[in-house]
Amino acid sequence: TEERVARLKQHIPEKFFKMVRYFGFLANRVCGEKLPQVYRALGMDKPEAVEKVCYAQMVKQFLSRDPFECVLCGGRMVYHRAIAGLNVSGLKKNVRDISLLRYMPA
Repeated sequence: TEERVARLKQHIPEKFFKMVRYFGFLANRVCGEKLPQVYRALGMDKPEAVEKVCYAQMVKQFLSRDPFECVLCGGRMVYHRAIAGLNVSGLKKNVRDISLLRYMPA
């Protein structure tokens, strides 16, 4: 097991060691220029852009249910905002505040 830990330890960089994630034609700075050249050199077509899927579409496909349809009245809910990084008490406070709001149609 010591040998295994020693082999694993080889892959941990020293403190403040600058890691290189991509280089060459995959580097962020030149990827847009060089990648089409690589495709042409290999005789490949440029890959088609993947259609972006939003949260509501994913939930509809996975749960077969519209996440913005109110379970109580069947009305359409309006996305207001997303709050990230709150703890449980912060989430509870915001849920209470949001529940006290009245929906005003535009």
